[in-house]
Amino acid sequence: MTHAHWNQSLLGPTRWQLVCHLRRKPRHVKELAELLGVTSNAIRPHLVSLERDRLVRVSGRVQSGGKPALVYEITEIAEQLFPKAFGLILKHLVASMRDQLEPDDLEQIVADTACRLARLFPPARGSIRERMNYAVEAVIHLGGLAELEETERGFAIQGYSCPLAEAADCNPEVCRLAAVLLGELTGLEIAEVCDKEKVACRFEYFSE
Repeated sequence: MTHAHWNQSLLGPTRWQLVCHLRRKPRHVKELAELLGVTSNAIRPHLVSLERDRLVRVSGRVQSGGKPALVYEITEIAEQLFPKAFGLILKHLVASMRDQLEPDDLEQIVADTACRLARLFPPARGSIRERMNYAVEAVIHLGGLAELEETERGFAIQGYSCPLAEAADCNPEVCRLAAVLLGELTGLEIAEVCDKEKVACRFEYFSE
């Protein structure tokens, strides 16, 4: 079953069609009813359900007949239901750069990319634990799943769902990029100790 078919089964055919139509552009109830060939009253309960699940939201109003009609659009959460090719693209991009660049040049590009990403976030402040927690939040914000662990030697960020797993599988530079990013965010020396066989991300800070 494909990603799209799985989401269709999860949401049900009507709600999935509504999400797909709203992904193209915001629409009001009457427009959606006409697209699905049903009545407006048949559409409204599905929109209420989608809104409750934070998959659609009201984006405005338009004149439709005697009174203004609510216009709906999909949310960022709903957008995540659709497959993305970021990991696949990055995988081949890094492989192509490795074939054409000297190792030092590729390392410099990786470091520069990490620094650019780090500038998207405000600087971390506080204790080492607070800064490491901040890095965990950044990983989650970027689409991963991670938690902070306290170790005998310091702290570790353990990842459970890498958004770039497809690229990291055969490109160690991707894990290096993540380590540099975490270091830039925290102002700490972060070591990459990922399990490449299990594609399990792990980054550690060793206290003095």
